[in-house]
Amino acid sequence: MKTWLRIVLAGMALVLFSETALARVFVRGVPSCNEWAAAREKQKREKPTQNPGERTWLLGFLSGLAIGQNKEFWGGTDAKALDNESAYQWVDNYCRANPSKDLDDAGAALFVDRTRNR
Repeated sequence: MKTWLRIVLAGMALVLFSETALARVFVRGVPSCNEWAAAREKQKREKPTQNPGERTWLLGFLSGLAIGQNKEFWGGTDAKALDNESAYQWVDNYCRANPSKDLDDAGAALFVDRTRNR
Protein backbone atom coordinates (compact mmCIF):
# COMPACT_ATOMS: atom_id res chain seq x y z
CA MET A 1 0.00 0.00 0.00
CA LYS A 2 2.75 2.45 0.87
CA THR A 3 4.55 1.80 -2.43
CA TRP A 4 1.34 2.42 -4.38
CA LEU A 5 0.72 5.66 -2.51
CA ARG A 6 4.28 6.83 -3.19
CA ILE A 7 3.88 6.11 -6.90
CA VAL A 8 0.60 8.03 -7.05
CA LEU A 9 2.04 10.99 -5.13
CA ALA A 10 5.17 11.04 -7.29
CA GLY A 11 3.03 11.01 -10.43
CA MET A 12 0.89 13.85 -9.11
CA ALA A 13 4.00 15.88 -8.26
CA LEU A 14 5.36 15.38 -11.77
CA VAL A 15 2.12 16.63 -13.28
CA LEU A 16 1.72 19.52 -10.86
CA PHE A 17 5.29 20.72 -11.14
CA SER A 18 5.96 20.18 -14.83
CA GLU A 19 7.42 23.12 -16.76
CA THR A 20 4.11 23.68 -18.54
CA ALA A 21 2.28 23.83 -15.22
CA LEU A 22 4.57 26.64 -14.05
CA ALA A 23 3.04 29.01 -16.59
CA ARG A 24 -0.49 28.44 -15.27
CA VAL A 25 0.06 28.88 -11.55
CA PHE A 26 -1.18 32.10 -9.92
CA VAL A 27 1.44 33.50 -7.57
CA ARG A 28 0.45 36.03 -4.92
CA GLY A 29 2.53 39.07 -4.15
CA VAL A 30 4.72 38.78 -7.21
CA PRO A 31 6.53 41.99 -8.17
CA SER A 32 6.56 43.12 -11.78
CA CYS A 33 9.72 43.41 -13.86
CA ASN A 34 9.27 47.19 -13.63
CA GLU A 35 9.26 46.99 -9.81
CA TRP A 36 12.34 44.75 -9.97
CA ALA A 37 14.19 47.23 -12.21
CA ALA A 38 13.29 50.19 -9.97
CA ALA A 39 14.46 48.35 -6.85
CA ARG A 40 17.72 47.34 -8.55
CA GLU A 41 18.38 50.94 -9.63
CA LYS A 42 17.74 52.15 -6.09
CA GLN A 43 20.09 49.49 -4.77
CA LYS A 44 22.84 50.65 -7.13
CA ARG A 45 22.42 54.26 -5.98
CA GLU A 46 22.06 53.65 -2.25
CA LYS A 47 23.94 50.35 -1.82
CA PRO A 48 21.65 49.04 0.96
CA THR A 49 23.02 46.34 3.22
CA GLN A 50 19.72 44.53 3.64
CA ASN A 51 18.05 42.40 0.99
CA PRO A 52 15.07 44.37 -0.41
CA GLY A 53 11.77 42.56 -0.78
CA GLU A 54 12.10 41.86 -4.50
CA ARG A 55 15.44 40.09 -4.10
CA THR A 56 14.22 38.13 -1.10
CA TRP A 57 11.06 37.19 -3.00
CA LEU A 58 13.14 35.93 -5.95
CA LEU A 59 15.44 33.81 -3.77
CA GLY A 60 12.46 32.22 -2.03
CA PHE A 61 10.67 31.60 -5.32
CA LEU A 62 13.71 29.91 -6.88
CA SER A 63 14.36 27.82 -3.78
CA GLY A 64 10.69 26.82 -3.67
CA LEU A 65 10.84 25.70 -7.30
CA ALA A 66 13.94 23.65 -6.54
CA ILE A 67 12.25 21.96 -3.59
CA GLY A 68 8.97 21.42 -5.44
CA GLN A 69 10.65 19.86 -8.45
CA ASN A 70 13.40 18.12 -6.46
CA LYS A 71 16.06 19.63 -8.73
CA GLU A 72 19.35 21.15 -7.70
CA PHE A 73 19.22 24.79 -8.73
CA TRP A 74 21.89 26.68 -6.85
CA GLY A 75 24.65 24.13 -7.41
CA GLY A 76 25.78 23.88 -3.82
CA THR A 77 29.55 23.72 -3.71
CA ASP A 78 30.15 22.49 -7.26
CA ALA A 79 32.10 24.56 -9.76
CA LYS A 80 28.93 25.71 -11.50
CA ALA A 81 27.29 27.03 -8.33
CA LEU A 82 25.11 30.09 -8.87
CA ASP A 83 25.52 32.96 -6.44
CA ASN A 84 22.74 35.40 -5.63
CA GLU A 85 24.24 38.31 -7.57
CA SER A 86 24.53 36.20 -10.74
CA ALA A 87 20.87 35.24 -10.41
CA TYR A 88 19.95 38.91 -9.96
CA GLN A 89 21.92 39.87 -13.06
CA TRP A 90 20.21 37.13 -15.10
CA VAL A 91 16.84 38.49 -13.99
CA ASP A 92 17.98 42.06 -14.76
CA ASN A 93 18.62 40.99 -18.36
CA TYR A 94 15.33 39.10 -18.59
CA CYS A 95 13.33 42.04 -17.24
CA ARG A 96 15.06 44.50 -19.59
CA ALA A 97 14.04 42.28 -22.52
CA ASN A 98 10.54 41.57 -21.12
CA PRO A 99 9.38 44.66 -19.16
CA SER A 100 5.71 43.67 -19.22
CA LYS A 101 6.42 40.35 -17.45
CA ASP A 102 6.42 39.64 -13.73
CA LEU A 103 9.18 38.37 -11.49
CA ASP A 104 7.71 34.87 -11.37
CA ASP A 105 8.06 34.70 -15.17
CA ALA A 106 11.71 35.73 -14.87
CA GLY A 107 12.34 33.28 -12.03
CA ALA A 108 10.66 30.40 -13.87
CA ALA A 109 12.67 31.15 -17.03
CA LEU A 110 15.91 31.23 -15.02
CA PHE A 111 14.99 27.98 -13.27
CA VAL A 112 14.23 26.22 -16.55
CA ASP A 113 17.37 27.60 -18.18
CA ARG A 114 19.56 26.47 -15.30
CA THR A 115 18.01 23.03 -14.70
CA ARG A 116 17.23 22.00 -18.28
CA ASN A 117 20.28 19.77 -18.71
CA ARG A 118 20.84 18.69 -15.12
